[in-house]
Amino acid sequence: MLCFADDLLLFCDADQISVIVIRQVLEQFANLSGLQANPHKSQLSFTGRLQLIKSMLTAMQQYWTSIFILPKGVVKTIETQLRRSLWKGHNDVGYAKVSWAQVYLPVGEGGLGVHDIAALNHVLMCKHLDKLVQVIASCCGMTHGSLIARSYTRRFMLQKRNPIQVADFVLEEMR
Repeated sequence: MLCFADDLLLFCDADQISVIVIRQVLEQFANLSGLQANPHKSQLSFTGRLQLIKSMLTAMQQYWTSIFILPKGVVKTIETQLRRSLWKGHNDVGYAKVSWAQVYLPVGEGGLGVHDIAALNHVLMCKHLDKLVQVIASCCGMTHGSLIARSYTRRFMLQKRNPIQVADFVLEEMR
């Protein structure tokens, strides 16, 4: 729950029971106090939906993108859900105001600053690869393991190769 002046923002689990309980509590509050929530202010604005995507939804995706190589189909499904949440909200009407590629641009470049999930997944897998190569190099007694790791990681990032294939290649090169 967040409160500011005369505004109240409630969060709950994304299930029907939680929403029903919140509605019941708000109805009880209205019956006891005579105050009611304004249904027109109860809908999340475009800016509110954007902030929700940038903070909560992206944070959840960031966890999974930092652990697994996400299949393209999963990335597409996530992006579809994010698009619907941003452009339409809870309504089934609405249209894209700008291209999704522009949504990914930083705010300073005219975008909305939403992270590209596929690119984020790629970068986080590079980070894992970098750490893996450093550990392997140090275990092999190589004093320049960090430089080797950075070199292979950069090569991987530029070629957009599968991190597992690159890790196999690095292991072979270090033998």
